[in-house]
Amino acid sequence: MADLSIQEKAKIEKFLGMGSGYVADFSDRTFQEFVGAVTGLDIDDPKYHYSSNSKANRLSLLKWKTIILLESFFKKCLITILKS
Repeated sequence: MADLSIQEKAKIEKFLGMGSGYVADFSDRTFQEFVGAVTGLDIDDPKYHYSSNSKANRLSLLKWKTIILLESFFKKCLITILKS
């Protein structure tokens, strides 16, 4: 897994709207389902709770899985676009 530069991380966080604590347009339920499907982890487990427990904070705690999450997210977006 490649290490991301600070600028690359900032661009990804900006794209996903993580500055506000949200991640894209996921609800709490769909975020939990997505992370679970991609990583097999329960993002609602207390060990992933951090600070305000926002989706963005929980995703940040999973930074070692972030590349996999983003690849799946972009694939999901691409499939949605292609089906439109």
